[in-house]
Amino acid sequence: MNPLFRISPLAFAITLALLPEAHAVDYVLTNGQDTFSSDRVIDGAIDVRSTDGNTSSLTINNGATVTSEGGRIVGQASRTGVNQAQASVIVEGAGSRWIVPRTSFVLGNTIRIGDVGQGSMTVRNGGQVSVRDLRLSDSGNSANQFSNAELLVSGQNSLVDAVNIDANSAGFVYKSSITLNDGGKINSQQVDIESTTRLSGAGTRWDNSGSFLNRNDLTLESGAVLTSDSMRLGSAVSSRSNQVNITGQGTRLAVQSMTLGTNETRTYVTLADGAELSATNGILISTVNDINNATRGTLIVGGPLVVDPNRTDIDFVSAGTPQAAGRLDPQTATTFGTGNGHLAFNHTDPDLQFANTLNGTGRVYAFNGNTTLSGDTSGLAGGIVVRGGRLVLSGNVDQVNQRGNTATTQSVSQFNVGNGTLVVNGIAGRTQFGTYTNSAQVLDGGVLAGVGQVGTTQVAAGGTLSPGENAIGALAIQGDLDMAAGSRYAADIAGDGRADKINVSGTATLRGTQVNVTALDPAQSYQSGRTYTLLSAQGGVVDGAAAGTAYAQALTNSAFLNVGLQRTANDLNLTIEQKSVEPTPTPTPTPTPTPTPTPTPTPTPTPTPTPTPEPTPTPTPTPTPTPTPEPVPTPTPTPTPEPAPTPAPEPAPEPAPTPGIFQTVMLTQNQFNTAGALNVL
Repeated sequence: MNPLFRISPLAFAITLALLPEAHAVDYVLTNGQDTFSSDRVIDGAIDVRSTDGNTSSLTINNGATVTSEGGRIVGQASRTGVNQAQASVIVEGAGSRWIVPRTSFVLGNTIRIGDVGQGSMTVRNGGQVSVRDLRLSDSGNSANQFSNAELLVSGQNSLVDAVNIDANSAGFVYKSSITLNDGGKINSQQVDIESTTRLSGAGTRWDNSGSFLNRNDLTLESGAVLTSDSMRLGSAVSSRSNQVNITGQGTRLAVQSMTLGTNETRTYVTLADGAELSATNGILISTVNDINNATRGTLIVGGPLVVDPNRTDIDFVSAGTPQAAGRLDPQTATTFGTGNGHLAFNHTDPDLQFANTLNGTGRVYAFNGNTTLSGDTSGLAGGIVVRGGRLVLSGNVDQVNQRGNTATTQSVSQFNVGNGTLVVNGIAGRTQFGTYTNSAQVLDGGVLAGVGQVGTTQVAAGGTLSPGENAIGALAIQGDLDMAAGSRYAADIAGDGRADKINVSGTATLRGTQVNVTALDPAQSYQSGRTYTLLSAQGGVVDGAAAGTAYAQALTNSAFLNVGLQRTANDLNLTIEQKSVEPTPTPTPTPTPTPTPTPTPTPTPTPTPTPTPEPTPTPTPTPTPTPTPEPVPTPTPTPTPEPAPTPAPEPAPEPAPTPGIFQTVMLTQNQFNTAGALNVL
């Protein structure tokens, strides 16, 4: 072949593309309805349009396969820009398909949805669409509130298969949407969308083999799955806040790599209620910094957060309702970039083990729940903020240089604790360029505890230091300690002489601290006069209290100990004394009652006669004498004879009469008297 006639494939494709498409015949449907129920080949594009508030709709069903070189589903607004115009294509039913061939040598190969009105494509109940490029676009004109584009994929075996999917706006108004539910699926290779996107229900999937750029709200829920090689979440508009919610058992977002927060946007990813997030090559949070130090990306485990929209920095006004935590794959390392990135915990779990590696200068926030950072945190240098719940640092923090080893890149890790507990069991900070990189502030309601090491520490009124946290332990402070009036030191003491302790490398200033002492052992194990060293400061213990007030006061709720404080040049000591206790008198025993027989008789005999008689009276003589003699003679003689005769004799006559001839001693009294009378006669 003559070299002059040789042409490259690229030049041939360009030449062919520029040729007029005289052979193409488009199918155009304007302000009407039509149905394709059998196979059809369109030698051109399918163009469904509506104008002036009208409606146009094309349905492909009954297992029909329709092939075209492209498609345009456009609803245009009226001349006033107010009336709504709707254009739609519906592909429904098993075997029903709309196919746009994917040749790169033919212009078209694109389905475009939406314009200045409403355009929608619905794929449902087993219908399928195959296309090279799928584009959802709107005008971006805020004056036209009806401008949007919609894609709905619903039902088992319903599928949209595309090489490229993009949904972008001509302006800063975002009204397009993509919805997958009830087992609907999308397969793609490249995604760039500004639409709101929702995947819902078990069996619902979006599998993307390339990059996935999402610049608007994204929701995965109720068992839906989204996979991608790489994913970037963030908007190009600084005023926007993108919300990515991943919730529910079985819901999963799985990527090779992920970036949260790009350019000047705020992106919040919430992982809750058992949903899973994994990024094999890690998650990068916030890649761009700016003069406003604005928030770039936040990964939230649990419920959402309430953010002050008027601030550019990370100022969570309050936590939203906490929820059960989601799960970040422990193999997913999280790195905070040069922007202002954050990891936040707002969950209800009693013991969440967060075993992921954390690196970079972002911050970790705790709002609710009990969380332990059990992974490698040695590269975390941004800081810890506790506003509720309990956060445990089991390992070291801020142990590596950030962005090189120069004085201008010195790392600073700051701890800020309020209305929650921070337990530090590792070493936080290091000496870099002659300065220790960590510092801590404990605010009203906050507790700093543990057996680790922190930097210079300030404790405000209502704040608490608690070495060991409810067990004997020592907390090291590499720097100075300043405890304000009304601050607290929670100190535990044991009977064997052990006690909590704070070791300060610099100066410890006490301005009116309350030392709350808890005795851990029984009373008999404590010895009066024993001294416990609660604080040692190499730079000295300084009385910084206001005039007329004490630098510290020891209190205890112990029933058997009195406590007091002694300050030396470098130590704060606690002394104890056993309280004087009056001996308890031996209680007077209560007489043991006679055992009650079982069953108990009624009434109980001792023995008791039935019935119980009244007291027996002395027998009364009949007839009863008056008065009753004891014994008394009737009549009583004078003098009383000893013994008095019964019956009493009549008084002897003076001179005593001589018995008559008829009277004898054997007669009765009556007979004697009668005989006497006869003697007289």
